[in-house]
Amino acid sequence: MSKWSLIVCLLLFFTSIQITKGQSHLKEQVAYCKHEVELLEAEVKKLKGLLQTQNKELMDLKMQIIAKGDEVDALQKQNDDLQMISVSLLNLGIKYEEEGDFRKSIEIYKLLIKNYPRSLEAAASRLKVHEIKKVNDAKK
Repeated sequence: MSKWSLIVCLLLFFTSIQITKGQSHLKEQVAYCKHEVELLEAEVKKLKGLLQTQNKELMDLKMQIIAKGDEVDALQKQNDDLQMISVSLLNLGIKYEEEGDFRKSIEIYKLLIKNYPRSLEAAASRLKVHEIKKVNDAKK
């Protein structure tokens, strides 16, 4: 064998060793990347689960907000109705008072005070009862 053939053979031998080492290194890197991909896929799956849970909770909260809004509307309507009733009672008491039936007017005012104690009409009724009693006491 010639000297050049031997050199070429040695070069091919060392090159094949380097290629084998390179392939081995690449295989290690591919295995590492596969492992990392598996870890990342598991993390993505976990995060998707968390996102689904959050979305479900968000939808539940939205439904609760809608329900509370409906409740608020119903309570507002009830409040408006009660306001109208207290105004009607005050007007009825004033009517009896104007007709001179002070006993009935006081009964109506006391009913209003008892049932709607925090309303403006109850405050007006307290003043009316006080005025009527003051007038009646002055007559005696």
